[in-house]
Amino acid sequence: MKERWGKAVLLLVVAAAVFVFACEQKEAPETKLSVSDQSFFIRKDSPNAYVVDGRGQIKNNGPSDVRRVEVTANCLSCGEEIIVGKWFVSDVEKTAEQCDTISYIAAGGKEEFAIKGVAFIYNKVPEPPDHIPENIKVVIRSFETVPK
Repeated sequence: MKERWGKAVLLLVVAAAVFVFACEQKEAPETKLSVSDQSFFIRKDSPNAYVVDGRGQIKNNGPSDVRRVEVTANCLSCGEEIIVGKWFVSDVEKTAEQCDTISYIAAGGKEEFAIKGVAFIYNKVPEPPDHIPENIKVVIRSFETVPK
């Protein structure tokens, strides 16, 4: 009888081990996205107001395709207060225009993005500012790896 229980326990342990190793999650390959060919430019928004917009490309350097890549930009050298003649950003959540969503990028592929309203400036006179803010960084906020 003891031998019978011993075989049953051994069989259960082996079955559990097979189940655990069969269900082991394989680690997804690391996805590497990079920003290339980015540029920023000034656009007149109203007689005394100007806005920085941007565009560029996202390259998928990883082995897997990706989808729903959300891109935006942050002006790290801009203030949060509206001061005439100084670049500023809004401290509220980004609007739809301030983000772009790339629906799909194949492994090794590139796709373009465009964003508006990265930074703002109001001048006393209707003349464009002589420079764009210094420290603007494109940010990939999120993406999904496409299962193979």
